[in-house]
Amino acid sequence: MAEVAACAPQLVIRDRVTAPAEGGLRLQGGALAAFPALRLEDGAAALLAKEAVGRTVEIRAESEPDRWGRLPAGAVMVAGAGGGAPLWLEARLVAQGLAVVAPRPGARCIQPLLTREQAARNAGRGRWAEPANRPVAASDLARLNALEGRYALVEGRISAVNTRGRTVYVNFGRRWREDFTVMIASRDRRAFAQAGLELARMAGETVRVRGHIEARGGPAIEVRVPGQIERLGAGK
Repeated sequence: MAEVAACAPQLVIRDRVTAPAEGGLRLQGGALAAFPALRLEDGAAALLAKEAVGRTVEIRAESEPDRWGRLPAGAVMVAGAGGGAPLWLEARLVAQGLAVVAPRPGARCIQPLLTREQAARNAGRGRWAEPANRPVAASDLARLNALEGRYALVEGRISAVNTRGRTVYVNFGRRWREDFTVMIASRDRRAFAQAGLELARMAGETVRVRGHIEARGGPAIEVRVPGQIERLGAGK
C-alpha cells in the first residue's frame, strides 16, 4: 500500500498473531505489537480476532521489541486473501469507527488515518454513531468540564498563544482561568514548527485538538505531538 510505504518505517518484522491485547496484538514470539497512533474502542478486539489472529502479519517498526517485549508499530499489514491487496489493520479499525486516532510519541501515518476517521465520523460508524462521542466546541465549557479524564476531540478558534516559562499556552478564550486551553512544552516548539505548526502565528486559526481533558482552572489538554492538532481553517 503506497500510503503506508510513504510514511511507515521500513524495518519489517513478520510474526504470527496469537491474540488481541490491550492496545494491540500479542505475537507468537512473545512481543506485544502496540498501536501508538490509536485508542481502541469496543468491538476492536473482535475485528482484530477476525482479521489477524492465527495469521502472519507484517509489522513496520523502527526497532526490534524492547526488553519488555513492546513493539510500537508504524503500521500492521495482513496479507490480502487470494493474493489481493494487503489489509492495513489500523486503517480498517479507524474506518469502522472502532478506533480513535490518538497520536503518541512514535506514532506514524497519522494523516491517512485522520482522513479515514473523518469519513467514519461523517457516516456515523461505530463510536461516532453516539452524539456524545463527537467533537466538542471549545466554547462548550459545561460539556468539557463534564469530560474531565476522558479522551476527547475539541474544536475551536485560537484566541491567543502565549509562552510562560516552560509551557506554551494556546488559548481559546479571554478568561484563561475558565476557558479551554492547550498546553505544549516549550522545548517541543521546534518539532511542531517542523510539522507546519508555527504556534506563535496560529492565533485566529480554527483547529481540532485531541487528548485527555484535564482540569487546569478551566478544561485543558496537554499536547505532546503535532498529530494531536488538526488545522480546520483560518479566521473562522
